[in-house]
Amino acid sequence: MDVDGDLLTAAGLLLATLGLLFAAWHPEIAAATEVSSRGKLADRGPRIAQVKQALVFRAAPLLIAIVFVVLACGPPAVMVVVHALGDHRGNPYDPVRALFVGVWSLTIGMGFAVAAQVRTLYAKWRRLNEPD
Repeated sequence: MDVDGDLLTAAGLLLATLGLLFAAWHPEIAAATEVSSRGKLADRGPRIAQVKQALVFRAAPLLIAIVFVVLACGPPAVMVVVHALGDHRGNPYDPVRALFVGVWSLTIGMGFAVAAQVRTLYAKWRRLNEPD
């Protein structure tokens, strides 16, 4: 599987789109992670809704999209890395391949960041739903 400029462009545009969504939704997600879980269960309704909104409609869909991009770009990226590690013939440097692996790595990094937010939101949602 060869990496060409079109694949790099598509992966870069997908990473940019995911990055814009992450930047736009991050304040809402961060605010939901800071919600207090104190008080009676009957009084926590708005806070539960805020955390659920951030989890179900922001963080989780973003994580799913990132996972799809990582999986779609994974086979060519792995082949580039395997080829680079096993290449002892001294083939010339290919910047398109290097940039593609870089874009793929950044997408994985964003996935870890969003996964941590999903985990935090889910834990917060469970704490908010605990009985008094």
